[in-house]
Amino acid sequence: MNGSAYLPPFWQAIGPFLPPWNGTTLVRNTLYFNGNSITQPLIALSIYVVVGAALVTILTYRRLLWWRGTGTRRSPISPEEEGGIATIPTA
Repeated sequence: MNGSAYLPPFWQAIGPFLPPWNGTTLVRNTLYFNGNSITQPLIALSIYVVVGAALVTILTYRRLLWWRGTGTRRSPISPEEEGGIATIPTA
């Protein structure tokens, strides 16, 4: 399937768990076989989406804390600027 016979044994073994393989299989089975046997590609692609979203959330959590001013670094926006008080002209 898709030239996998020409790949080294290592790549033949892990190929079914990688997104390009599953994306190709999902499209092919949906278009040509009326959606039969698409459970495994959907599960594999869903796992990649969930893991990717979790990594993005974890890696940006510290930045979000910094932005809110609750992290270890001080926010570049003063409390007056956050409330819009600094933009009101004084008479």
